[in-house]
Amino acid sequence: HVIAIGANTMHKVAEQVKASVAIPLMHIGDTLAAELRLDARTRPLLLGTRYTMEDPFLIGHLERKGIGAITPDQADRDALHAIIYDQLIKGVVTDTARDTVRAMIERSYAREADSVVFGCTEIGMLFAPSEAGLPGYDTLELHARALVDFALA
Repeated sequence: HVIAIGANTMHKVAEQVKASVAIPLMHIGDTLAAELRLDARTRPLLLGTRYTMEDPFLIGHLERKGIGAITPDQADRDALHAIIYDQLIKGVVTDTARDTVRAMIERSYAREADSVVFGCTEIGMLFAPSEAGLPGYDTLELHARALVDFALA
């Protein structure tokens, strides 16, 4: 048996959930960290909702595992949050949104990002992680794969 929280942002309450149940919680940050370490990535650009990028629940989780995630600057965080909530969750995908997110990723090169994390289930609607310009990691995909592996073990 295992518990999983199927959303990045809701991992804000992962520690409370973990403390209140007797069965293990498979944390999305653990599956992400394992994959990043496997590929020797230590400085990913974390993309997600404002809550995921600004609240330390995921970045801190990764830091405790030796991974120094970075986030876009404030203006880009605000723009990405708006793209997610005003467009993607409504099923609206535009070239402008794609270009905006690609530009965020390109700006991260100057900050020595070695990969990019799609830390929101909707970001993959814009383009695949393999098309991000940096090695890309989709937390939804990684978490789901880890859960299937657990179930089949």
